[in-house]
Amino acid sequence: MSCTEKRFLNDIKDHNITIIRDDGVNRHLRFSRNGSSFYRFDLITWDGHLTITGDCGTYIFSRIHDMFDFFVSSKNKEENKLKINPYYWSEKLRSIDYSACSHSSIMQLSDKKLMASMCRYYRAYIECNQSLLIEDRIDLRNKIREEILDLGSVDGVHEMVSCFEFNGDHDVFPDFFEEDIEDYKTSFIWNLYAIVWGIKQYGINWSK
Repeated sequence: MSCTEKRFLNDIKDHNITIIRDDGVNRHLRFSRNGSSFYRFDLITWDGHLTITGDCGTYIFSRIHDMFDFFVSSKNKEENKLKINPYYWSEKLRSIDYSACSHSSIMQLSDKKLMASMCRYYRAYIECNQSLLIEDRIDLRNKIREEILDLGSVDGVHEMVSCFEFNGDHDVFPDFFEEDIEDYKTSFIWNLYAIVWGIKQYGINWSK
């Protein structure tokens, strides 16, 4: 299940902020449901760095002197929506804990993208081989489903595609390695929402 703003807000709907340190850009903020570890997270900043750590993993970013300004600009501090930029922000990622993202990656296989890709290749192959009997077309579709669609990993898909053959034809998926079949992991997106939301809660608390 992918992480949406609605899902994130539901996860932290009873969270409150505890300010452990607040000294310029040196901050330590904790967000939890009355001290529970369930979906708890901390935001820690120092010169040029921000760490988010907690129940959903640990990520360290680095870009500008005050990383709160990097993630939440003055333009959108008062907006209700939590605007995130996974592509750009991931470029500023410096470290990830292993438990949060296996194999130190923020990406995972997208079943939706893989299915769309397989459908395109299937239709293209049928178009180029119009003499195929209906039974052969069904066999090809079933073979794709059984050998590729349920693999669960990008490496597994690429390995199976590279050795895939149908009726002696090894060129069913030409140039497949150029296909985009990945998406951001749920834990990474959740933490991006948490960063923006946490900074906004800090701003509300600080202004009181």
